[in-house]
Amino acid sequence: MCLVRNIDAGELSKAEIDEIYTYLIENNKGQILIVKDSSGVVLGGAILVYQGISVRYFKGTSDPDKRGLPILHLVIYEAIRKAKEDNFKYFDFWGYNHFANENDQLFNINQFKKLFGGYYTFFAKKMNFSLIPFGYSIYKSIQFVKNVKNKLHF
Repeated sequence: MCLVRNIDAGELSKAEIDEIYTYLIENNKGQILIVKDSSGVVLGGAILVYQGISVRYFKGTSDPDKRGLPILHLVIYEAIRKAKEDNFKYFDFWGYNHFANENDQLFNINQFKKLFGGYYTFFAKKMNFSLIPFGYSIYKSIQFVKNVKNKLHF
């Protein structure tokens, strides 16, 4: 599931997933919801993170062979239901690709999110402002001197 969604699961073992789950629950930082079929086979799931008055949909994936089933729809439904039950104010779907074309799966995901209404929150790109005149030049000069010193082993 993770490979299809390009989610780097690395060498994540069941024990490590259990550790993440335990951390989220014990520290009230979120939850992991999973969907299983009647025989107990995992069909998909998602990690939900609590941030103040919001629940954020962090990562989710489903069995690529079961794409015809609305697996993550069920996860999101349960996540929203639980968020309301736990008195969170917002449910953040986290991410909307404004440039997705109609042939892209992201376009369909965007459409799904749009149906819930709500609003978009735009975040400006990261910008750094130097509060010290010529501060960056001074910093780069110090870094250069340190690098030369390290190369000469003073």
